[in-house]
Amino acid sequence: MEKLTGAEEVLEFSRADMTRIVSQRLKEDREKRGTTALLKERVDLKKKIHELEAANEGYRAANRDAVKRGILDPDEWEREWLGTPDGRICSICAGLVGARADLPSGDFDRGGGRGPPRHPRCRCCEIIVTRRLG
Repeated sequence: MEKLTGAEEVLEFSRADMTRIVSQRLKEDREKRGTTALLKERVDLKKKIHELEAANEGYRAANRDAVKRGILDPDEWEREWLGTPDGRICSICAGLVGARADLPSGDFDRGGGRGPPRHPRCRCCEIIVTRRLG
Protein backbone atom coordinates (compact mmCIF):
# COMPACT_ATOMS: atom_id res chain seq x y z
CA MET A 1 0.00 0.00 0.00
CA GLU A 2 1.43 3.36 -0.94
CA LYS A 3 1.80 6.20 1.51
CA LEU A 4 -0.71 9.06 1.13
CA THR A 5 0.35 12.71 0.97
CA GLY A 6 -1.06 15.24 3.45
CA ALA A 7 -3.75 16.43 1.06
CA GLU A 8 -4.70 12.85 0.19
CA GLU A 9 -4.90 11.95 3.89
CA VAL A 10 -7.28 14.85 4.49
CA LEU A 11 -9.35 13.86 1.46
CA GLU A 12 -9.45 10.20 2.55
CA PHE A 13 -10.38 11.18 6.11
CA SER A 14 -13.11 13.48 4.76
CA ARG A 15 -14.59 10.71 2.59
CA ALA A 16 -14.74 8.29 5.50
CA ASP A 17 -16.11 10.97 7.76
CA MET A 18 -18.73 11.99 5.18
CA THR A 19 -19.74 8.39 4.59
CA ARG A 20 -20.22 7.90 8.34
CA ILE A 21 -22.14 11.17 8.71
CA VAL A 22 -24.38 10.52 5.70
CA SER A 23 -25.08 6.97 6.89
CA GLN A 24 -25.96 8.26 10.35
CA ARG A 25 -28.22 10.97 8.93
CA LEU A 26 -29.99 8.48 6.66
CA LYS A 27 -30.55 6.16 9.60
CA GLU A 28 -31.91 9.03 11.73
CA ASP A 29 -34.14 10.14 8.85
CA ARG A 30 -35.55 6.60 8.43
CA GLU A 31 -36.19 6.38 12.17
CA LYS A 32 -37.83 9.80 12.18
CA ARG A 33 -40.06 8.89 9.22
CA GLY A 34 -40.99 5.66 10.98
CA THR A 35 -41.80 7.50 14.19
CA THR A 36 -43.73 10.16 12.29
CA ALA A 37 -45.72 7.51 10.42
CA LEU A 38 -46.46 5.70 13.67
CA LEU A 39 -47.59 8.91 15.37
CA LYS A 40 -49.79 9.79 12.38
CA GLU A 41 -51.33 6.32 12.48
CA ARG A 42 -52.08 6.70 16.20
CA VAL A 43 -53.61 10.15 15.68
CA ASP A 44 -55.74 8.84 12.81
CA LEU A 45 -56.88 5.90 14.95
CA LYS A 46 -57.81 8.20 17.84
CA LYS A 47 -59.78 10.42 15.46
CA LYS A 48 -61.63 7.41 14.07
CA ILE A 49 -62.45 6.14 17.57
CA HIS A 50 -63.85 9.54 18.56
CA GLU A 51 -65.87 9.73 15.32
CA LEU A 52 -67.38 6.28 15.94
CA GLU A 53 -68.10 7.08 19.58
CA ALA A 54 -69.76 10.35 18.56
CA ALA A 55 -71.85 8.71 15.83
CA ASN A 56 -73.03 5.92 18.12
CA GLU A 57 -73.70 8.29 21.00
CA GLY A 58 -75.69 10.56 18.67
CA TYR A 59 -77.80 7.58 17.65
CA ARG A 60 -78.36 6.64 21.31
CA ALA A 61 -79.28 10.24 22.17
CA ALA A 62 -81.82 10.34 19.33
CA ASN A 63 -83.33 7.09 20.58
CA ARG A 64 -83.49 8.35 24.19
CA ASP A 65 -85.27 11.45 22.92
CA ALA A 66 -87.68 9.32 20.86
CA VAL A 67 -88.52 7.29 23.98
CA LYS A 68 -88.94 10.46 26.04
CA ARG A 69 -91.29 11.93 23.40
CA GLY A 70 -93.30 8.70 23.14
CA ILE A 71 -92.22 7.88 19.58
CA LEU A 72 -90.48 4.64 20.60
CA ASP A 73 -92.09 2.43 23.21
CA PRO A 74 -89.44 0.57 25.27
CA ASP A 75 -91.95 -2.23 25.81
CA GLU A 76 -92.03 -2.86 22.03
CA TRP A 77 -88.50 -1.96 20.94
CA GLU A 78 -84.96 -2.70 22.07
CA ARG A 79 -81.39 -2.15 20.90
CA GLU A 80 -79.41 -4.83 19.05
CA TRP A 81 -75.66 -5.08 18.43
CA LEU A 82 -74.91 -5.13 14.69
CA GLY A 83 -71.54 -6.34 13.43
CA THR A 84 -70.08 -5.90 9.97
CA PRO A 85 -70.74 -9.21 8.16
CA ASP A 86 -67.67 -9.29 5.94
CA GLY A 87 -65.49 -12.03 7.41
CA ARG A 88 -63.13 -9.52 9.08
CA ILE A 89 -65.11 -9.23 12.31
CA CYS A 90 -62.94 -9.68 15.40
CA SER A 91 -63.58 -12.27 18.11
CA ILE A 92 -64.69 -9.58 20.58
CA CYS A 93 -67.45 -8.33 18.30
CA ALA A 94 -68.39 -11.72 16.86
CA GLY A 95 -69.52 -12.72 20.34
CA LEU A 96 -71.63 -9.55 20.65
CA VAL A 97 -73.51 -9.69 17.34
CA GLY A 98 -77.20 -9.98 18.17
CA ALA A 99 -76.74 -8.95 21.82
CA ARG A 100 -79.70 -6.98 23.12
CA ALA A 101 -80.16 -4.01 25.44
CA ASP A 102 -83.19 -2.18 26.79
CA LEU A 103 -84.27 1.18 25.44
CA PRO A 104 -83.38 3.88 26.09
CA SER A 105 -80.01 3.19 27.70
CA GLY A 106 -79.67 -0.32 29.13
CA ASP A 107 -76.41 -2.25 28.97
CA PHE A 108 -75.95 -4.90 26.30
CA ASP A 109 -75.93 -8.51 27.43
CA ARG A 110 -72.82 -10.68 26.82
CA GLY A 111 -70.55 -7.95 28.20
CA GLY A 112 -71.32 -5.36 25.53
CA GLY A 113 -71.63 -2.55 28.05
CA ARG A 114 -73.29 0.62 26.79
CA GLY A 115 -72.68 -0.38 23.16
CA PRO A 116 -70.34 0.07 20.22
CA PRO A 117 -67.58 0.85 19.61
CA ARG A 118 -66.12 -1.80 21.89
CA HIS A 119 -62.44 -1.38 20.91
CA PRO A 120 -60.19 0.60 18.55
CA ARG A 121 -61.04 -0.08 14.88
CA CYS A 122 -64.46 -1.42 15.89
CA ARG A 123 -66.86 -1.22 12.95
CA CYS A 124 -70.00 -2.25 14.83
CA CYS A 125 -73.09 -0.19 15.49
CA GLU A 126 -76.44 -0.67 17.13
CA ILE A 127 -79.91 -0.75 15.65
CA ILE A 128 -83.44 -0.64 17.02
CA VAL A 129 -85.39 -3.89 16.64
CA THR A 130 -88.73 -5.27 17.77
CA ARG A 131 -88.47 -6.65 21.29
CA ARG A 132 -88.27 -10.43 21.48
CA LEU A 133 -91.28 -12.09 22.99
CA GLY A 134 -90.80 -14.34 25.96
